[in-house]
Amino acid sequence: MKLLDLIPEHESWRIVDSSKLTTFMTCPRKFFFRHVLGWTSEAPDNNLTFGSSWHYAAEHLLRSGYSEKSLKEAQLLFLFSYRRDFPEETDELFYPKDPTTAVKALEAYFIKFAESDTRNYSVLHTEVGGAALIGPDMPMYFKLDALLFDAYNGKYVCLDHKTSKYKFYNWRESWDASPQMQFYSHVLRCLFGDKPQEMRIRGSFFYKSKPAEFDEALPSVDPSKLEGDLASLRIWYINLLNSIEDCIEEENTEDETMATFPKNTLSCYNYNRPCPYLNICLAWNNPIRHADEEPPMSMKVDFWDPRKNDKVREAFDLTKEQSSE
Repeated sequence: MKLLDLIPEHESWRIVDSSKLTTFMTCPRKFFFRHVLGWTSEAPDNNLTFGSSWHYAAEHLLRSGYSEKSLKEAQLLFLFSYRRDFPEETDELFYPKDPTTAVKALEAYFIKFAESDTRNYSVLHTEVGGAALIGPDMPMYFKLDALLFDAYNGKYVCLDHKTSKYKFYNWRESWDASPQMQFYSHVLRCLFGDKPQEMRIRGSFFYKSKPAEFDEALPSVDPSKLEGDLASLRIWYINLLNSIEDCIEEENTEDETMATFPKNTLSCYNYNRPCPYLNICLAWNNPIRHADEEPPMSMKVDFWDPRKNDKVREAFDLTKEQSSE
């Protein structure tokens, strides 16, 4: 039996964003489990919930202005968002990514960025979603945290927030190699053409042994570098879609092994944590045989479709503008 004899094709399979593409680049087999079968953890992810809650707070400070009132409101926004997933009794388990640490860190964030953000930036949009072409008939979807105009330096700025428990030594330099930031640089150029632009990654780091720390990275937006980045993204994009087609047409439950979506065993322990699919990946040579089964214990079926991202406040379809150029 083939894949589509076991499960129906899902509308999200060929809808690509930088998150999906990065998963495929990291490990194609992981992509199969997460985005073809749709298997993901039943439990909320503390890192995702904490990061989203921090985004809401930082966005509020940008949009409402840096005042004592808006700081208190930002702290309450964080607490409201975080508590929807994690009750108070879990705080010790997830320290330092917990509300008490975040509330204190927001005060430090306020002190760190209030003057420069107020002086430099006017807010154009926040939580911006949409799609842009990276090549003919190659739409990719995006969600940008904030688009700003830096009147002080005369630049259009894409500001992206990241949260982490530590900052590795080459944190700033690493973003030039990020597929997400490479694509976002392309989106920035689609939006503002040849006008001066800047990608700005604002990192917030939460430690057990010292107060929160903040840093910013400025990935390159050089057009010549961007062309090379896009060429690489197009290759991975094509490989992703071809893998889906090959899996549908060629894979069979009678095969001993699954040839498409190969394992990348170098990524089984990223960030010193085991991949959530590691055990089944080691046990199943041909996952097609299990495609119609219930997900493993503690997992559910939940497909990610970036077109239906409920965090998007404004949407831009840049594919039409690119197609008409």
